[in-house]
Amino acid sequence: MPSRKRLFRAIKLAAVERGHCPECSRLFSILSNHQEIVPHIRELSVSGGDWILQDETLPLLLHRIAEAECLQRFAILTISVTSWMKFGSILQGAFRSLLSSPRLIKLSLLWNITRDFPVEYLVLPPALEDLVIDEFGSDLIPPNNVLPSNDQNTSSASGSHQLRSLKIQGDYTSGLLTYLTRPLCTIQLSHLRDLSIGYTSPELMGQFQKVLEVAAPSLERLIWESQRYYYNQDNDDPDLLTPLDLSQLGRLRTLELQLYPEPCQFRLTTTILRGWRIPNRLRRLTLKFNCYYFSVGFGSLTPREDGTAFLSDANVHLDRALTSLCDKAAFPSLEAIELEIIAEEEEFVFARRQIRERFVEASFPCLIKTGYLTATWRWKRI
Repeated sequence: MPSRKRLFRAIKLAAVERGHCPECSRLFSILSNHQEIVPHIRELSVSGGDWILQDETLPLLLHRIAEAECLQRFAILTISVTSWMKFGSILQGAFRSLLSSPRLIKLSLLWNITRDFPVEYLVLPPALEDLVIDEFGSDLIPPNNVLPSNDQNTSSASGSHQLRSLKIQGDYTSGLLTYLTRPLCTIQLSHLRDLSIGYTSPELMGQFQKVLEVAAPSLERLIWESQRYYYNQDNDDPDLLTPLDLSQLGRLRTLELQLYPEPCQFRLTTTILRGWRIPNRLRRLTLKFNCYYFSVGFGSLTPREDGTAFLSDANVHLDRALTSLCDKAAFPSLEAIELEIIAEEEEFVFARRQIRERFVEASFPCLIKTGYLTATWRWKRI
């Protein structure tokens, strides 16, 4: 029995390969014959395409798990299913029952499921603390009837929707940000500790600032990710970027900037470091270079055979901006500036340790002298 508890603690329903879909009927049969297992299911992930619509047992399985009221984490990722309306009333009802679980603390909506997902469903989990929205759809517009009509309704619900972690990634975040920053929204951001935001256009900066103002009393970690699913170099123009005021974030300890190894992004990052009024209590700054989307490769980061890099003025200015933060008088709590490069395994040129070390020395000569820099490489199979 203990082995069953561990085995079924986390369940992932996904197609292993094309044409080989999960057998929900078999799992449903197991849970029906051994009902004592169901209360031990803490995590559920549903991932895939058309099989989600075609499996007639899936709604029954979801209802069975929801009935135990023990689910803590739920994630759904859809690929070919491009609309929430395609799920039909039966499957929608099954998902609704899962989201109403009193112990659900984390909800992740990934890829195409977000296109027209009803925003009112986000307020269903009474204990929700961690919300992940990746690739939020342009059709998501908060309906007026979601918002309570008076402060009395708000006070009764606000205490049970205090997010601790929020991640918003994708090209269409405006609708959700507008919803979350409304005064009567029952999802409160005033207790937020971790915030991850995907930047797609300068027009969103005002909404980002509103989120930071609400979360200022509690925010400890901020991740800023440059979204490049649809490349638009104008989005990286520093002159178009309205600075964010981070000085109000008195509890901010970690700032992470995720970018791509291109000169325009180096210039953008330099503008951020010099114009965002970073709080002096910051302990850790991380620059994460994502080098694997759309064959971006290392581009301007690619070193010569001797390890020296093809440097541009943008690299030099970034090195100087980072070095300026290594001032004990201005930033007495700063412990480290981390450089993390994520590349495909095929980027074999960085496999040799000496090449990697020479690359860092050539790219950030001033920063290295401060003693604050740490560099790591991670390989990601695409």
